[in-house]
Amino acid sequence: MIKRNVALKCGKTLTIPAFFLQPYHHEGRILRETILSYPPEATSELAGIVSSMKDWPRVRESLYPQTLSPDPAYFQDKVRIVDPELHLLFVGLDTDKRDLLELRLSSGKLGDAKAAGERSNLRDSVDRIIRSDQSERRSKSSRYVEEVYPHMESLAYDIIKYLIDSGSDILIAPSVPITAKPLALKQIQKHEQMVRHSRALFRSVFSRVASDLDFMSMITINAHILESRDISQRLIDSIIESQPDHVGVKVLNLDERETARVETLLQFVAELRRSLDYEGAHIPIHLFNVREFGYVTYCHGVSAITSPIARKPYVYLNPRNPPDSSPVGKYAHPNDLVDYTYERLQELTEPVGYRLPCHCHACKERGVVGPKEDFNVFRKQHFIAYKSGLEMQEIRRADRATLNVALRDRFARSKQTALIAYLDQMVHLPI
Repeated sequence: MIKRNVALKCGKTLTIPAFFLQPYHHEGRILRETILSYPPEATSELAGIVSSMKDWPRVRESLYPQTLSPDPAYFQDKVRIVDPELHLLFVGLDTDKRDLLELRLSSGKLGDAKAAGERSNLRDSVDRIIRSDQSERRSKSSRYVEEVYPHMESLAYDIIKYLIDSGSDILIAPSVPITAKPLALKQIQKHEQMVRHSRALFRSVFSRVASDLDFMSMITINAHILESRDISQRLIDSIIESQPDHVGVKVLNLDERETARVETLLQFVAELRRSLDYEGAHIPIHLFNVREFGYVTYCHGVSAITSPIARKPYVYLNPRNPPDSSPVGKYAHPNDLVDYTYERLQELTEPVGYRLPCHCHACKERGVVGPKEDFNVFRKQHFIAYKSGLEMQEIRRADRATLNVALRDRFARSKQTALIAYLDQMVHLPI
């Protein structure tokens, strides 16, 4: 059996390999009700919940409402992580950027932040770039470096305070994404500067709570940039230097059909694992924003994965990976490991009286595909119950040394056979 317990400073336990869910702003209630309405074992393998900082006010209201009696221990013990997700200011949708800019921090809205000596505040700088003409000589990436970076240092204190006040058990250092090869050096330097600054604040100004919180250094990067060995090594060295308790990796624009880039990512996390172990830093590596591909990374040294609820990982600016088009969403098939629309699921289950192909608590309770009106809510309940229960239980039952073989057999019985190519060996255990 694959299982290792990591004691967090807050007193909770992270069991590796770990699986986290990241609800969108309107999904907190569904997640809460699914966890609390079924027996504890139904979602026993859910390590915790990750929320984007921009979504946290709405997620908090529905996921952690004020109640007369305390929530049961198995719910309270789920690890809570609030992710700054500052990369949204640079590569997110315009709506995401504006939501983040309107987030209220202790000293005002995030968009009101202004660097010393600057005439414009952060909101004005971002808005100017959003409205700029694509034909301008300077790229938008260059403008973000020149016009937005100066404001970043002024945000660190308020963001860290916000994360602490949110009750996050693991504090993610706010930083900028690494998005373009021509600018990679400047972006990495800014990332390193922000992590050092956050670490210094965490140890000094926030020393009173630092002993009760784990510190995570997060790298957010476009997949193609990891193709550079020099950049990959620079990032690994930077992580080791920051002496975190956890490492986070969030890869943007990753298309699982691009074999070379997938292999590059797997090589990066495997080398990161080796380098950390060599330094004696046997700390968890978290991979954010993945679905079934995340299970593959368990065999390359990743300790924990974070998945959105019943939707594609949020891939930016990639026309080959458009958002789900179905108005009621898609059902995650437990055997095929792909998502089906309501209509396609009906077609597949018609020969067996529309009986659902899953044995999770949500599907056993519903029995059949059922009406379209409540399908959107049900498919999310199914995703939460199946992924947080049966699927992770199966992974943890596998032999430590041959998890890759178990996963290879699992993908061979599905429609995700392309992932088998990355499981030819057990590169690293998920420690």
